[in-house]
Amino acid sequence: MKNKKVHIITDSGSDLMGNILDGKDIEILRMPVTANGVEYTINDENDLMNLYRLMREGVVFSTAHASYYDILSAFERCAKEEIPCVFVGLSSGLTSQHNAAMMAAREVREEYPDCVLEVIDSASATMGYGKAVLAGYEKAQAGAGIEEVVETIIDDLNHTEHLFSVQSLEFLVRGGRLSKMAGAVGEALSIKPIINIDDAGKLVTQEKVRGDKKLRNRLVEISTEALKALEGQDVWIVEGENGEMTKDIIERINKCCTPNSIRVYKMGPVISVHTGPDVLGIIYNNPQRNKNIRPMVHEISLGEIQCRNRRMQETALERA
Repeated sequence: MKNKKVHIITDSGSDLMGNILDGKDIEILRMPVTANGVEYTINDENDLMNLYRLMREGVVFSTAHASYYDILSAFERCAKEEIPCVFVGLSSGLTSQHNAAMMAAREVREEYPDCVLEVIDSASATMGYGKAVLAGYEKAQAGAGIEEVVETIIDDLNHTEHLFSVQSLEFLVRGGRLSKMAGAVGEALSIKPIINIDDAGKLVTQEKVRGDKKLRNRLVEISTEALKALEGQDVWIVEGENGEMTKDIIERINKCCTPNSIRVYKMGPVISVHTGPDVLGIIYNNPQRNKNIRPMVHEISLGEIQCRNRRMQETALERA
């Protein structure tokens, strides 16, 4: 097992697809996107543009976590082949998938007690954990062991900042994340929420501004304040169908600081069906933030060992 590279598994909520994935051997479990009982498969940007169009036409989509069978099968395969693996999933604050992954990990560990497997709750969404997965993958490809790979992923996740906003509140209302009354008032006043993800991995409204111009200014102000403290890092811009606003945001960031790179990608279906096709966001690392994320399977293992030791001690005392 020592000579086998760490295998990394994630889900489609990470938005790792197309040129971003670029043939990398990262296993991605599909999170179904459905409407009226029909599942929509998103393989490329054309599929995504079609999804955006349907959303504008009033089609209401729903999402679900990757199937328990798919998660279990992926873990079992690695255990059988004695390949160490790490699973990084969409925030447990947004989906029940993490619980399913933990259940699958327990089941696999019962049959393969020597398997090397870690499950990480990203407390993030979209490229917030997609970039952490990419960082861990590069470490694994360089021959790093699972401890170093996990440390790299968690370090990235702990400092990840997400700033999102939407042009229309309609889709947040549809998904039940905003009341109809609040949505109507917000639309009438041209309110634009700036949404972040808290340490528990839940969506929270950080601020509210009025109008597109103020939104762009404020998104850049918040992000560049942290970016200036860490010049030369990578920045990810997530967009829907609002390319002109994206260009403006990039120009504003470049005037304020000097990032190593700015990469633009389309918001994938898992999150965009809840935000709408006019989402815009900036994802970056904030050195002042620490979410205190930990790998969970390791904690379970330690707990099981402690329980076993306690039972052995109790049995020994009874015999004495």
